[in-house]
Amino acid sequence: MNNIVYQFPAQKKSLAEKTEDWGIENIEACISIASGDTGKIRKKRVEKKLNYELINGIMDESDIEKAFNPMGIKGVAFPAKIQNYPIEISKFNILKGEESRRRFDWRIRCVNEEVVSQKEFVMQNNIYGLIVDELMNSDYDEDMAMRRMKQLEHYHHYDFQDYTEAMGHRIMDYFWYTQKLKDEFSNTFYDVLIAAEEILSCEIIHGEPQLKKVSPLNISTFGMGDSHKIEDSEIIVDDGYYSVGRVIDEYWDVLTPEEVDQLENGSRTNRYRGNKVFAGPFESMQEAQDLSTSQLITVDGTDVWNYGGFYDEDGNIRVTKCVWKSRRKIGELTYFDPEGDEQKTIVDEKFPISQFKNLGWTVKWYWINEWWKGDKIGPKMYKRIGPLPRIGSKMSNPSICLPPYTGTIYSIGNGPSVSLMDRVKPYKYLYNVYMRRTELASARNKGVIAELDLAEIPDGWDEELRTYLFTEGDVTTLEEGGAEGGEKATGTGSLKIGDLK
Repeated sequence: MNNIVYQFPAQKKSLAEKTEDWGIENIEACISIASGDTGKIRKKRVEKKLNYELINGIMDESDIEKAFNPMGIKGVAFPAKIQNYPIEISKFNILKGEESRRRFDWRIRCVNEEVVSQKEFVMQNNIYGLIVDELMNSDYDEDMAMRRMKQLEHYHHYDFQDYTEAMGHRIMDYFWYTQKLKDEFSNTFYDVLIAAEEILSCEIIHGEPQLKKVSPLNISTFGMGDSHKIEDSEIIVDDGYYSVGRVIDEYWDVLTPEEVDQLENGSRTNRYRGNKVFAGPFESMQEAQDLSTSQLITVDGTDVWNYGGFYDEDGNIRVTKCVWKSRRKIGELTYFDPEGDEQKTIVDEKFPISQFKNLGWTVKWYWINEWWKGDKIGPKMYKRIGPLPRIGSKMSNPSICLPPYTGTIYSIGNGPSVSLMDRVKPYKYLYNVYMRRTELASARNKGVIAELDLAEIPDGWDEELRTYLFTEGDVTTLEEGGAEGGEKATGTGSLKIGDLK
């Protein structure tokens, strides 16, 4: 916000060195480094914003000129105030409907060796039990036995679950219907069509995971390299505006009464002074309230990433969620069990190895990745700074872990992403420009006007009457000596000036 260049803090630190001040320094560095960054694959935020406005019927005249005058030739002008014709919306809706009708069958399977071995043991017992039942049956039928065996095989391949899988399936069923996950997944399809991105967040809020679609306009990343996955980034920043009520719902357990008062005062002040943009930071809320109502603070930058203030004109407060990849020290402990066999396990950096050296135990230390998180509310409220639960780790590689954001950037050959809206845009602009020129030509066209002999115009005809007869081609009443002998002439249809005197 203040155009300060931050150097990202060192991440190879012990847990004791990762204090709250260190976390705040990381949050500010994340906002400064990642804000407006597009990397090699993602589209710029301003380009995505133009696409979203275009699908909503808002056109940028400069964008039209860029599309039809890419070389910037001077003296080329296009009709202003072009009406938008949504020729693409029907095609987008068809694609969205087809996507929503697709089946989405999901299953939960355990892949660790212990569970797999246990499942194989249970399935083997089921087969042996079926064979024994058939052999002990006096009415043994070979065809019936084969059918039962095939049914059991189908059950093992598709429906059989151990206790852990069954419990996970019930939990997933609960979230699938309570959080309407099918709709969340389907809603990201519009983002694919418009911005060539789809991003979802899965945060644990008050002990419960919550999956939500995230607008690509609110997500900024840094350090993706050539990857098309959001989760491969080094820094992910989620920046948006929340209502004060939503902030309290999400952070009620970490907000002090004084901070709640600051949220309400700032929201109320900015709501009543809607023509003012906060661009702080301020030392106190009183400084913000004392600003003149006509003061406007703009934000400079090549890519319009910053929103311009900590409150918008509706009194919503800016909330910035930052996650970054840090480092953590772990050790591979080699020890001996009571039987004297050598064993290995992973221990934390606080493991007191010095107490067990006399037993022959040794530790080999490593540094692995670990995701950290911190939220910034308004000018100076920093909340929930700390490490995130390890998700996606593998026994063969304990360094692998995933952030609470996942998404895909759709590109070809690791090139810049191009959405369907980007490909439709030139044709849409061309259609709008031609329709505008057609409207202007139609408005200027008066049709065929006959050659007029001014000597044959009857007395008493003014310019308005003559123009009416030429444009409408209809005469209903003619008086004031319009016909011979002063008679009244009436009729409809075409009229020749020579027929009247």
